[in-house]
Amino acid sequence: MKFTKLTSNGIADAAAISPDGKTLVYSTMHGASTGMLRRDLATGRFTELTPPLSGNVSGLGFTSGGTEVAFVNFPPKQPANRQLYIVPLTGGAPRRVLGTFPGPVSLSFDAKHTASVEGNEPEGQDELWISDTDTGQRHMLASYKYPERFVRTAKPAWSTDGRFLAYAVEQRDAKGFLVRIFAIDVKTGTKHNVKSPRWQIVQSMVWTRNKSALALVAQEQESSFQQIWYVPYPRGEARRIGNDFESYYGMSLTADDSQMVSVEAQTESNIYVTKASDWEHAVQITPGSGRYFDISWTADGHILYASDARGSADIWVMNDDGTGERQLTSGSGRNYAPVSSFDGKAIAFHSNRSGNWHVWRMNPDGSNPRQLSVSLRDGNWPQFTRNGQFVIFHQSDTKGAFNLWKASADGGGAARLTNAAVMHPAISPVDDKIAAWYSPTATNPHWQLAVFSPEGGEPLRTYAPTPEAKPDTALRWTPKGDAIAFIDYANGVSNICLQPIDGRPPRRITSFTSGDIYAFDWARDGRLVYSRGLISADVILIHDRKSGHE
Repeated sequence: MKFTKLTSNGIADAAAISPDGKTLVYSTMHGASTGMLRRDLATGRFTELTPPLSGNVSGLGFTSGGTEVAFVNFPPKQPANRQLYIVPLTGGAPRRVLGTFPGPVSLSFDAKHTASVEGNEPEGQDELWISDTDTGQRHMLASYKYPERFVRTAKPAWSTDGRFLAYAVEQRDAKGFLVRIFAIDVKTGTKHNVKSPRWQIVQSMVWTRNKSALALVAQEQESSFQQIWYVPYPRGEARRIGNDFESYYGMSLTADDSQMVSVEAQTESNIYVTKASDWEHAVQITPGSGRYFDISWTADGHILYASDARGSADIWVMNDDGTGERQLTSGSGRNYAPVSSFDGKAIAFHSNRSGNWHVWRMNPDGSNPRQLSVSLRDGNWPQFTRNGQFVIFHQSDTKGAFNLWKASADGGGAARLTNAAVMHPAISPVDDKIAAWYSPTATNPHWQLAVFSPEGGEPLRTYAPTPEAKPDTALRWTPKGDAIAFIDYANGVSNICLQPIDGRPPRRITSFTSGDIYAFDWARDGRLVYSRGLISADVILIHDRKSGHE
């Protein structure tokens, strides 16, 4: 296989190649808007496919013999309000196909049918629906009772003749969590399990022309990266295409299966430390470009972090000047989100070493790891109470909504603290109050900042974050416990914002004009540490050297 980069500005978001292999269509993110571009692969000429679109774009794909492009558009942070559109390859105003979709949706190649994933909470199940784009008539093709769920990251994949759909389902077996792929006959409803590795994530799927295989982007449970795979159907061993330390997003094939495109994302970051209360001026303490995530201070002023720069995701510790790196976990699944207890005697983290994502604790030197959460659902992002006796974390329920839980730091069970959609807890260094992202409803959530009592229950107070806040990121309290910090993503750039607990409006405390902040934390003496860098994403053409497409 040969890999060729088709874009070089680093802001590609999704891509599709025409059936004849002559045209590339791709999207680029610019803050809260998305650009849609077309490129003639023979001449290299770029043209605008649509005017800039508000919100996010996903699921790019060609239909109608390659004369039209289908895509999904939804407002920022509202993936439950997806609209499906078609635009001619010649460009112009997009045309909406059918109403609003709460989950993944895809359009058949002849543009006559949609396949959409919907949650049915009263029945306690996820459902796959087929709809006629002319009449709007529809029928349910398949369903799965909770806790099994259709994967929300991958849209159903139509075969070119419209006869089969491939889809991914979250399931569990004796070894724990996994994602399985199924192929279903649209006419009869007969489904078959597609033999494949134990996936942690399936992000994108497409059928080859004769339905002899699926090309997909997926992540194995022990891997830190989403890779491109070729999975023969109905039998055969899956094989990975490429073997690098980068992640891919999206998949599109030409009609003769000789060429495919995907978006390759490269992440580079470094760690920076500021003086107390001088948060605008920081010193870089790591050399060059690495991969540093989930930053936190230890009680004695060292820095904990997770890194997958060497292929596996593990937890490390370093001095506050970047020296003395030591690896604390090794050879046991993927490990993230380390946090020190207030007395420095323990470290909590989450790991999938037991088959599911669970909360663990270990000694400061990495010894004596112990599992604290035991649910079949994912438990993540632990935080110690001030006395070190308990760990607060978020855990998903059977419907996929996160709630706060409390477990003994010595093991022995956990108790639920909240009932609404709540995630990413942070413990106040003053009074153990819990800050978290909160939504009154789990369906189509609208996220707010909230403060809970140490015992949970309903929020004591809620705050409206900035419009471009990132609710899927960790929160931190300031050392004095007078404000909650979060990451804002205005104009496509990450900055740290403070929400005072007295209700005054939030304000930015950094003023970066480029780049991403991945994690941050305050030391007790007021110093701020953060990891910051760039994600560079470009469209990659992958083809067989024997095909002649050089």
